[in-house]
Amino acid sequence: MVSIKAEHLESVYNWYGSQGIELELGELPCIDLLNKKVVLDGMLDNQQLLFAALHEAGHFLVNDAPDWHNKYPVRQEVRDGHTDNDDLFSSVELLHEEYEAWEEGRKLGIELGIGDLGSDDDWIQRKANALVSYVMALSIQVQELGEKVDDPAN
Repeated sequence: MVSIKAEHLESVYNWYGSQGIELELGELPCIDLLNKKVVLDGMLDNQQLLFAALHEAGHFLVNDAPDWHNKYPVRQEVRDGHTDNDDLFSSVELLHEEYEAWEEGRKLGIELGIGDLGSDDDWIQRKANALVSYVMALSIQVQELGEKVDDPAN
């Protein structure tokens, strides 16, 4: 288990500042990639807060990669306003992006000297829980899409 220290959180917060990303603690967690803003749940304990901050930082790293639009062409269409966010292909790409954000957050944590998050049971469990929740949400979306397709009124 990686021992979470105040300087670990501070190093991640400083990374956000160095990237020009506004970070705050609040009641409604959200991420706004285009306006470079993140709100993390202020009720999380330090470990959960650190992991959430690293994961959200991972989103910025993934989205800033020069090949992002090639990796995620449907997400690019959503971002450009050409298609809506309910598109199944967009959701599959988002699932992939979520996984990648966890991996990029892990790498950033290691770069910042937080420890080997790749072998940390708590990090692995948190990542796994998050990915399972994303898959469950995607499966509900697939089911709803199937019901729409099967509905004779459509």
